[in-house]
Amino acid sequence: MKKTYIPSPEYLTSMYAKPEFNGRWVIMPKVPIDKIKVDKALFSHQNEINWADVIFIIENFEIGAWFPIMVNPDFFLLDGQHRLAAAQKMKLKYLDVVVDNGEQSATQKDR
Repeated sequence: MKKTYIPSPEYLTSMYAKPEFNGRWVIMPKVPIDKIKVDKALFSHQNEINWADVIFIIENFEIGAWFPIMVNPDFFLLDGQHRLAAAQKMKLKYLDVVVDNGEQSATQKDR
């Protein structure tokens, strides 16, 4: 039976949930891959997918290094294009994501 979901290890997702981050990052487990959108204008590094890197991720897959991808609140990919491509190539249907809410304002921090 083919896997449709490989969860990220808890120690990798929990690093985003620390109180000192004031809710900037929110972990969302098991998000449908088809909900994730790509707009390369939002990437901090404008690089194309290196398919050799994608194949390397798949062939050398380690659950302990399966970081969640990062998206914005509208589910546009911010970081993890190679991990997303690897997940699609592995025919996964779900991924853990970290939603980056950006810098929290002083009023949001005080809530």
